[in-house]
Amino acid sequence: MSKTKKEILKIAGIFLLVLAAPFILFAGIFVAGIIGNEMITQKDVEEYGKKIQPKSGIVFPADTTFVNGHWVKYFAFLAQERPAGWSYTSKEPFQLPENIKVRVKTSNTDTFKKLFSRMFETNITEATEYMEARWMTNGFVFSAQILETPEQYYLNLDSWYPRSYELKAKETKEEI
Repeated sequence: MSKTKKEILKIAGIFLLVLAAPFILFAGIFVAGIIGNEMITQKDVEEYGKKIQPKSGIVFPADTTFVNGHWVKYFAFLAQERPAGWSYTSKEPFQLPENIKVRVKTSNTDTFKKLFSRMFETNITEATEYMEARWMTNGFVFSAQILETPEQYYLNLDSWYPRSYELKAKETKEEI
């Protein structure tokens, strides 16, 4: 092979490597994020929840029990939307922050019993009230769903960093 052909092949190889580098980098970051999230334990999720609880403004009863949760710690390229969620139970009511809009539903609790039974991996046979709210405070958006039964309270709490439309809604004092 002539020296010119070798040089052309060398330049073409470098050119292809330069073109492929961003794709290789993207794939590496994406795979690392997936592997990193798979390594997060429920204990990690619970500990992160303990850090976020005070920021939510919710008053958690002393007997609050962590049931399960999720946390997307490594969210490739969209770190501002890292969601997390926790499920808790308590014999005492969870107190939502004041001055937020809370929607209360006492009818059609059959739907909520099934939903919370799945979320909490239990069999909820009787429910008296369902509440839900969404609010923004301390740099996070929170979404809470509470199911009240005669025996205990079930709280499903989600949080994430605010998205642009949520920040705009807060500025204009609209509901999030």
